[in-house]
Amino acid sequence: MADSNYSFVRMLAKFSAAGAVPATDRTGRALTAAGGAAVVADGGALTGAYLTLDGTGDYVTTPGTPDVRLGAGDFCIDFGVKTSSANKCLIDHYDGTNTGWQVFLDSSGHVVWWNDTALKTGAVAVNDGNRHHVAIFRVGGTIYLAVDGTIDGAGVANTRDHNSTKTLVGIGAQVINRNSSYDLAGAFDFVRITIGVSRWTSAGFTPPTLSDLGGIYTASVTETLGLSVSASARAIWLGSVAETLGLKSSANAAYQIGITETIALSASAAGRRLLLGEVSETLGLSDSASAKALRRASVRETLGLHDTPSAKGLYRAHVDERIMLYEVEVRAGSYDADLAVWAANLSTAGHSRYAGFGFNSFAFFDGHYYGCKSDGIYELSGALDGTAPIPWTVTFAETDFGSTMLKRVANVIVGAKSSGPLALKVVHDPAHIYAYPVTPSGLDARASRVKIGKGLKSRYWQFELASDVERVELEAIDYQPEVMSRHI
Repeated sequence: MADSNYSFVRMLAKFSAAGAVPATDRTGRALTAAGGAAVVADGGALTGAYLTLDGTGDYVTTPGTPDVRLGAGDFCIDFGVKTSSANKCLIDHYDGTNTGWQVFLDSSGHVVWWNDTALKTGAVAVNDGNRHHVAIFRVGGTIYLAVDGTIDGAGVANTRDHNSTKTLVGIGAQVINRNSSYDLAGAFDFVRITIGVSRWTSAGFTPPTLSDLGGIYTASVTETLGLSVSASARAIWLGSVAETLGLKSSANAAYQIGITETIALSASAAGRRLLLGEVSETLGLSDSASAKALRRASVRETLGLHDTPSAKGLYRAHVDERIMLYEVEVRAGSYDADLAVWAANLSTAGHSRYAGFGFNSFAFFDGHYYGCKSDGIYELSGALDGTAPIPWTVTFAETDFGSTMLKRVANVIVGAKSSGPLALKVVHDPAHIYAYPVTPSGLDARASRVKIGKGLKSRYWQFELASDVERVELEAIDYQPEVMSRHI
């Protein structure tokens, strides 16, 4: 699912294609590599590759323009990192004044949020050589750290106004006040700066997936739609115009446009594009078409094909209204990890969703469970996915408890046996999810009371039970709603 806060993103460096460091991030910010910084394919990375730094002069910078000032409100800085280093700089925007900031690793591998002092230091070491999602965010005047979706210690009050512009934002080194002893030996798969919203609260959360880093855009205008420079590969633009469509430079997304007058396609079209044009007067295709381009056009007056078409070009005419341009980017590597599979229990009609598990189907035969992947059939056993626990979520049906009135839910009784604490989430909508701990009194406990926040009220309620590491045997869930005296 796409990032609902994408409009607040001021920097998003996604390192997904092996080779040189990309020239720009996904927001169009320039990226500059130093030393031997490069992107290397790695199936363990969220994006499929890592920006790799060797600890000796390797880092990446982007200009410290005014749009990356954090200001005095909510913000979130998060990234995926893998390292075994300590006492090193992760993200640098510090010039020696307290309006700058820095994300640092101390000598024990704990994450530090630094202004002109170590304002907040975590207690979870992230320098164990494994990939971790790290988030530093301010919500309502309090700074929090989180590692892999778990809040690391108590929040710290802070309302500092980061209102001045610094020269650079650095990844993997202290670059503004340069000190090479803080150069990081490690890897990043993405770095994101979000300003104006905290993304998360003091409760735990599920770290972002690859699809959570993308945006969706919709635009409607009455005069002109101009698409300039390269568009992000994972974005979608829908545009409706009444006069003119101009496509400049290389488009790298999907565009759907309806027009009534003229369409002009200039320069060479990308090699694997499909262009469908419907116009009422003239369709002009200028310059040589790429060898693998397919163009279909239908006009009432004139079809003009300028210059000599390539030997493999195909041209057909018969449309009178629209043009559609499609391009598909296929990511290299195995697709097993991108699969999301649903399994149904025929006895109870219950459904389970398995995402990132790598199997396209399941079977139970002769007392054993099996999963099918693109490279063979595996017998499934044990409670771990390799060496890692398997995260899970149970989503309960939305309910209004049989009443059209507003309701509060004071308590939820969870009847379950688990190996440790669970989380119960209240889902008001995708942007408002509240999590509460479910802590059983003992491993044999079958009922735990969860107190829901008093400020929540709604006609419809939906709950989710989840854990990233614990196992559970769920027997029942019992809500204790309080019906209020008025309708919505």
